[in-house]
Amino acid sequence: WTIIDTNQAALTAPTIAPAGTNTFTNFVSVTITSDVQNATIYYTTDGSIPNSNDKVYTGAVVLTESKRITARAYLGSYQTSTWATALFLEQAPPWQTDPSMTSVQVNRSRDDAAQAPGAGSVSFTDLYIPIGQAVAGSDALWTGMRFAGINIGPGVIVTNAYIQFTVYEATNANTTVKIWGQATNDATSFTNNARNISQRMRTTNSILWSIASSVAWSPTNYAGKEQRTPCLTNIINEIVSRSGWTSGHAIVFITSNSLGGKRTAYSYDSGGTNYAPILRYWTATQGVQQYWL
Repeated sequence: WTIIDTNQAALTAPTIAPAGTNTFTNFVSVTITSDVQNATIYYTTDGSIPNSNDKVYTGAVVLTESKRITARAYLGSYQTSTWATALFLEQAPPWQTDPSMTSVQVNRSRDDAAQAPGAGSVSFTDLYIPIGQAVAGSDALWTGMRFAGINIGPGVIVTNAYIQFTVYEATNANTTVKIWGQATNDATSFTNNARNISQRMRTTNSILWSIASSVAWSPTNYAGKEQRTPCLTNIINEIVSRSGWTSGHAIVFITSNSLGGKRTAYSYDSGGTNYAPILRYWTATQGVQQYWL
């Protein structure tokens, strides 16, 4: 026997949350539900009306750029539902439009590097920067990042600073790293000499960066507050207060990755100017700004 459902009643449109027109910074998580039991929801992100060849909704949709989500429900041989739609507009983070903030990005391959255990070989072309080290892994014990053209004159005090990373792969392990600056007047790019990172003279000031397992690094390509170091002002102020420091010189930050756990961030070679690490800082004459969005 073949049972044919001849009820052609239209289904109720799905519900998209948040609804309407929405703005977001960094990312937004969108859910779609239907009050029709056992309905299959199809959706698009380009504003087109979905059909049964489009994506099936199986869980929250994470957007990292402007999109219009349109959704429709299907059930057996019933007519499809009317569609629901919502618009999501990405907004520039405050630091991109804040004239009081200075932003400097790693901008060449030899300005971020990783030093392996053992012989201490140095690589500039890794796809990611390891922050921490897997317990039984062979990830770098040391990493370094160089930021060139730091516009801080002699006697100027840095009031706030951090490095912004971007997620390379989703992880959530308990992770702790130690961060120093290089104690020099104008830090040079990394070389392939063995132990070129760990043998650089380090600042007296340092910080510990501990990331709990409850703080997930996800999704990939995401750069938010969880991917920012703690405040680096003491390290930077130690460097720029050196008698040989001049505005326009470069600063290197060195991390020790041997304290457990592992997160991964884009390097310059994999992320380019889209995702490479960024140093952001404010000085006393610029005013203190804190953005934790």
